[in-house]
Amino acid sequence: MLVQETLDMASINLPGVCIIAFFLLFVFRKSNKQLSDYLLVIVNLFLACILVSDVWIQWQLTHASFLFQTVTSFYLFPAFFMYGLLILEREQKIHPMWWWSASVAIGFTVFLLLDFWVFHDYDSADIRRLYEAPPLTYHVFYKGNKLFIIAALWWFLGKINARQADIKQEFSSIEPIRLSWLKQFLWVYMVINMIALVGFLVYNFGLVEDIAWIFGLMNGSLVICIFFLCFNGIRQYTVAEFYESHLHVSFPTSQEKEDRPVEDMPIGPSAKVSTLADLDMRELYEGVIRLLEEDKVFLESQLQIQDLADRLASSPHRISQAINSQANKPFYDLINGYRVEHFKQLLSTPDNRQYTILAMGLDSGFNSKASINRIFKQYTGQSPREFQKAQLLG
Repeated sequence: MLVQETLDMASINLPGVCIIAFFLLFVFRKSNKQLSDYLLVIVNLFLACILVSDVWIQWQLTHASFLFQTVTSFYLFPAFFMYGLLILEREQKIHPMWWWSASVAIGFTVFLLLDFWVFHDYDSADIRRLYEAPPLTYHVFYKGNKLFIIAALWWFLGKINARQADIKQEFSSIEPIRLSWLKQFLWVYMVINMIALVGFLVYNFGLVEDIAWIFGLMNGSLVICIFFLCFNGIRQYTVAEFYESHLHVSFPTSQEKEDRPVEDMPIGPSAKVSTLADLDMRELYEGVIRLLEEDKVFLESQLQIQDLADRLASSPHRISQAINSQANKPFYDLINGYRVEHFKQLLSTPDNRQYTILAMGLDSGFNSKASINRIFKQYTGQSPREFQKAQLLG
C-alpha cells in the first residue's frame, strides 16, 4: 500500500518537476536577466522541493523528510511575493520592508528548531503523529499561514491596481506592461489557499480520512499556476523594463521621491487636495486640448505626458493634475478617447474601405492590433469591424 501511494504521488509530482526544469532552462537562457528573473527561479525551486518532498514523505516519513516538506512549503509564498513586488517596481531592488512577507515562515522555522532540538526528542512514532495529527501549536502556524497568505494576496491586488493607475498617468500606450496576467495568478493562488484551508479543516474534524488528496490537489493546481506564471514572467515586461524602454522620461528613484517637495510629487485622479489654483489648472488643460485638437498629438503612438509637459513648458505632475481635475480621467484615458474618435471617423468614411482596419487603427495612434481591438471595444462596445459594418450599411 505504501509503495502504491508513493508511486501515485510520484506520477503526479514528478511531471511537475519536469515542467519546472523546462521553464528554468528558458529563464536561464533569457538575455538581459533582471533580479526578478532570479527570484522566479527561486519560486520554481521551492515548488520543486515541495513536490519532491511529498514523494519523499510518502516513501519514508522521517525527521528529515518531515522538516524538509514543512519548511519549504512555508517559504514558497515569500519567494513569490517578492518576485511579484519586483514586477511592479521601477527599480530592480528588494526593499527591506518586503521581508514582512517571510515573517510567518521565519517564525515557524525558529519554532521548529526549538521544538525539535530543545523542547522534544521525537522518535519515529512521534513524527508520524506530528504529520497526521499535529498539536495545537502546529495548527496555529498551518492555518495562520494560510490566512496570512490570503490577506497578503488581497493587499497585493490593491498594489497592482495602484501601479496600473500610476502608469496610466504617464503613458498613452501601456500594452507591454498590462498586469492582468499577474492579477489572474493572484486570484487563482488565493483560491488555492482557501480550498487548502477548508480541506485541512475538514480533515482535522475527521470528515475525511486521507490527507493525501489535499496535497495532491494543491500541488497539481500550483504546478499549473506556476506554469502560467513562468510563461508570462518570461514573456511580459516588468515595470522596470517598461520604464527603461522610455528613456527620455526621467522617473524618480525611491530616494529622490523622498527628497522632493510635496508639490512636485505625482498624484492620482482621486487626490482631494490640489496645489494648483483652479485658473492655472484650466489654462493648462486648455493647452492640452489645443495640442490634441489642433496639433493632433494623440496620433503619436508613443505619446507620453512628458511630451505634453515639454510642449507646454510645464512639469508632468502639473499636466497630470490638470487633466485629472478638469477631465476627471487619467492621461491614458484622455488620449485613447481621442484616438477612438479619430478611428471612428476613419471607419465611417466610405472612401477608406480600401484600407485595412489595422492600418487605420495604427494611423489613429494605436500601436498594435491587440490595443486597437481592446480599447475600441472598451469605448464603443463593438469591435472595429462591427462598427465599420454598421456605419457603412447605415
